[in-house]
Amino acid sequence: MLNKTLKLWLKLKPYALVFILHFFVAFLSFAGVLLREKGLFTIGGDFNKQQLPFSYFINESIKNGNIFWNWSIDLGSDFVSSMSWYLIGSPFYLLSLIFPPESYLYLASFMYMLKYAVAGLTSFMYISRFTEKNRYALIGSVLYAFSGFQSVNLLFNHFHDVVALFPLLLIGVEKITEEKKKGCLLFATCLCALTNYYFFVQEAIFVIIYYFVKNGFRKFKDMIQCLIEGVLGLCCAAFLFLPSVLFILENPRLSKFLPVEGWFSFSRRTVLWLIRIFFFPAELLGHQSCIYTGDWSSQSAYLPMIGLTLAISYMIHKKWNWIHRMLLVLVVITCVPLLNSMFVFFSETANHRWYFMMILILSLASTQVMEHRKDYTIKTVVWTLLLLLCSMCLLFPWWNQNKFQLIFNQQDFLVITAIGLAGIFITCLIFTFIKNERTLYNCLLIGVIAFSVVTTSYTCQDYRRTWAEDTQAYYRDMLLYRQLEPLDERYRHISADNLQTMYGGIAGLGSWNSTVNGSIFRFWDSLDQIRAFSNPHIEEETRILLGGRYEISQDFRPNIVPSQVISSGSHTLYVYENELSLPIGFTYESYMKQSEFDLLETAQKPYAMLYTLIIPDIWEQFVSSILPSADFNTQLSIEELTSLRSLTCSRYVSRNPRGFSSEISTKTPTFAYFSVPYSPWWRVTVNNKPTEIINSNGMMAVPLETGTNTIQFTYENQLFNFGCILSCIALLISMQYISKRFSK
Repeated sequence: MLNKTLKLWLKLKPYALVFILHFFVAFLSFAGVLLREKGLFTIGGDFNKQQLPFSYFINESIKNGNIFWNWSIDLGSDFVSSMSWYLIGSPFYLLSLIFPPESYLYLASFMYMLKYAVAGLTSFMYISRFTEKNRYALIGSVLYAFSGFQSVNLLFNHFHDVVALFPLLLIGVEKITEEKKKGCLLFATCLCALTNYYFFVQEAIFVIIYYFVKNGFRKFKDMIQCLIEGVLGLCCAAFLFLPSVLFILENPRLSKFLPVEGWFSFSRRTVLWLIRIFFFPAELLGHQSCIYTGDWSSQSAYLPMIGLTLAISYMIHKKWNWIHRMLLVLVVITCVPLLNSMFVFFSETANHRWYFMMILILSLASTQVMEHRKDYTIKTVVWTLLLLLCSMCLLFPWWNQNKFQLIFNQQDFLVITAIGLAGIFITCLIFTFIKNERTLYNCLLIGVIAFSVVTTSYTCQDYRRTWAEDTQAYYRDMLLYRQLEPLDERYRHISADNLQTMYGGIAGLGSWNSTVNGSIFRFWDSLDQIRAFSNPHIEEETRILLGGRYEISQDFRPNIVPSQVISSGSHTLYVYENELSLPIGFTYESYMKQSEFDLLETAQKPYAMLYTLIIPDIWEQFVSSILPSADFNTQLSIEELTSLRSLTCSRYVSRNPRGFSSEISTKTPTFAYFSVPYSPWWRVTVNNKPTEIINSNGMMAVPLETGTNTIQFTYENQLFNFGCILSCIALLISMQYISKRFSK
């Protein structure tokens, strides 16, 4: 027993040391922030406004069983489908569920460290398959784990989950093609599909390219084996993957394809930009120092210290092996917008969030050069690149039709440029003057680690400096907002702030979230407003229509009695009522066809939606048997119109994770409008009788009878149910499939 334990430890020891080393490097990168903020960790921007409240919200929702229809996601959305883009399927996040939701501000930095450590471990496992000595694979794993892609995406912590697990897919392919071992690709596919469905599609495209570039059409049996395991793994993840993918297809950001004129566009500015992202450390999302004023597409493929120098050496000297072919293919894809767009379904979104996969191959090529440096003229290549880059940095502001307009932030430009050039210069010195192999390895490892710490910590600090958000104040606000509570469930709070709606668990009028119910996009589109990742401006008529009643304020109003007072030391929140509001659920006396509504001026549309029921043209025959066509005019004031709608409205609304119920009494047959996003998975009964739902500009309308109407809406995502069944079947098949491997 002791011998077996010792052998197991000796086998696992290298992996344990790799994990610990990467965790320690990540710890050094964030230590400054943790010491300054007493263990709390915030960055700013999207991280503070999305990642942190989402992490709290998902934790609390899962523990409370609020995992079906959730009222705190914008105007209401499917919990699983909305949150699966972020964290809900990540094994790293599931680990954090051990802790209470409010502790995530303390956990956040350590979750980052864990992801960096796992990214280092998985990339080491992959790269070491192609190296003779594990120590060079260790350097390659640091290059991958602490690349510029990781730094630029510090705002989006769920991207790091994907980067950490991706190498497992390539390991799974290698296990089948080189070792004839089953199961690894199946497991990796399931894990990656659960972690993030959007990135998984990009990973699947990359893996297909990888397989055929490396193996061609040889090994037909292996190709079938990979396909079987890929399909089985995806089916095992179907309970999350299936509803999420079909949910996101409703998002208009995916429906706009790259225009023909943009397929092969390539300018001198693009050349500069590509040099920038490969040879210099990452800049901030949305705050570039040069070439482009703002970019949110996560473009950075910087390898700490060495940049692209060793990969170029590899491409020059090692022709037509599979790594060389793969790098050439990736260069072409990077430079051709049409090919690059295939990773985002050929949409016009300039998204380069597949670069981490290319970085793994660049890291592999770099380790090959380090390990077999005598086969490469490294000194010539690196010194030449250094001279060219120095010349470019001195001259490129004049190498453009815009001359002096290419540097927007001189301080950041100088820092990033200095770090990039210093790294290549040190690489030159190491390969020029150090002959002893052990010394060269130690210098490379120390240099790469040092640059990893510097670039990661600098990017983190630069984000914090740019957004300038106070961590202690953020924590105080979180504790305040946690005390918010739903008041009258017929109404919403007048807020589109994730911190208030998600920390407080209240229903608001919007959110900063691009993965919400597709009908919410339809609603804003009907008002001629664009809703991309956050709410557009809400007019008074729209606020009334959506049931916005409760205003959250830090100001005390002496003449108004607040509905709720929340205090935390020296800070107090007041919740006031706006009486000019309508509940979720009220009736109309007339209708207007969608085609007529679309012809109205933009300014009239919110008023029209208060005035009359908007229906799709195909519903006119049914609706006209109950309501007359509207004689639309704007003579009534908003106050009068609100008062008219309030005459016949919900007496109560009772919300729950499965839907909501309401009661409305009416003197004649009519239609009730509910400002709740439409979904094909809603079912409704009126007085216990199933009833049709009309999609009224993204919201729901149902027919009512004379008298008291008890309305019960029930939400049941059949795709989720079907996905669960498919996952169970696939799991049973997979267990049988894998068991054959061990029975041999």
